[in-house]
Amino acid sequence: MKVSHVDMDQFFAAVEQRENPELRGKPIAVGHDAERGVVSTASYEARRFGVHSAQSIQVAKRLCPQLIIVEPHFQKYKEVSAQLHEIFHDYTDLIEPISLDEAFLDVTENKTMVSTNRQGIELGVDIAREIKQRIRETTGLTASAGVSYCKFLAKIASDWRKPDGLTVIHPDRALDFIAQLKIEKIWGVGAGQTHREERLRGPHPDIEGEVSGLPANHPQHHR
Repeated sequence: MKVSHVDMDQFFAAVEQRENPELRGKPIAVGHDAERGVVSTASYEARRFGVHSAQSIQVAKRLCPQLIIVEPHFQKYKEVSAQLHEIFHDYTDLIEPISLDEAFLDVTENKTMVSTNRQGIELGVDIAREIKQRIRETTGLTASAGVSYCKFLAKIASDWRKPDGLTVIHPDRALDFIAQLKIEKIWGVGAGQTHREERLRGPHPDIEGEVSGLPANHPQHHR
């Protein structure tokens, strides 16, 4: 099985910076500027100050006094998301969206292999590279992608070299790759659990079971 996880970089913030060039290169946070407002997405410029998603707007402004708060434009984000899925469907109909800006794609038997108009692409990494290029050309935005043989590893790989990254985790390197990760980098481990990091070090039967063979669940047909 060849699974790709495609994840847009700082999606909401990137769209806002694309739409308003004056915001490019500046620390911005997308969210409602109110007492109980929460950061939806922070630009990479803002993240250098410790600003991050799901953080209180008030805390974010204390961390970064020059922070620019931008009201979200969800209709625009949905329009860009639709463009992404048009690209995905050129390669496979086995798509599992996680949110507007990220999805799993099963490209094991991808559409390029049966196309009469082009040479088929066999390697998952080559498909991911082409998808990234098309996203940039179509939307002006960057995406990061991870490729492996199960969703768990593909998801971790997409975050490995952000932004604009591409990482492949081969089956014979999976356990060694997992062993070097900090606990908070493992998909499914919440921030509240990271204080137990030392207890979680060592053999992890659940994780080893996930990465030692093909997963029972895989991206489903989605339109």
